[in-house]
Amino acid sequence: MQRCAHVTLYGQLRPAGHCELRRCGGALELSTVIVDSEKRGIGLSHELVRLALSRANQDPIVSGQSLVNHKPPLIFSFTRSAALATTLTKAGFKIQPAKRKLSRLFLWKSASANLPVRIQLALAIDRITRSFTMLFRNLSKAKQQIKGTSDYHLFVRIAGPPKPKDEPMTTDGVFALGMNVVRVTDKDLNQTKKVSSEKTLAWDEGE
Repeated sequence: MQRCAHVTLYGQLRPAGHCELRRCGGALELSTVIVDSEKRGIGLSHELVRLALSRANQDPIVSGQSLVNHKPPLIFSFTRSAALATTLTKAGFKIQPAKRKLSRLFLWKSASANLPVRIQLALAIDRITRSFTMLFRNLSKAKQQIKGTSDYHLFVRIAGPPKPKDEPMTTDGVFALGMNVVRVTDKDLNQTKKVSSEKTLAWDEGE
């Protein structure tokens, strides 16, 4: 956690949710989106993503930019979780279909080929390094990650605040880095038609 920017939501007794913002070739990768199993279904995944976008948009240190030339960076996320995909889409992320491009010599389709070349190179280095590390630390997990690589989908977005109408409703009881955290409850859902009544799970098993 100390090596990259992160957002952590705290409940009364323990952390309720967590996500990370990893630097990658001038962009940021939103990864490790986790919500406590006892806190799922109340909108915490949406709040995690909202806070991550807000922090990336406002804090140049997160994306490694200078104070003078800071601008909202590109944020991307890989996930195979339908629940997280729903959260990302609601936050303004767009799914990127696999394509054949020059960066792959047109030999195979890849969703990451939609990213700028410098980000592709940084991503490749990061994944190779992490894979080798994982092979020595947890071989079974490494095999599982490699086997499920094709199941991940790429979502991208330019960091920036969400539209006001997309701001979720709030109640108290959970805090994130000193700020009130949004909780969407069944009571809130009955008061408005703008929020889906379907419970959303927020667990991305991949990093």
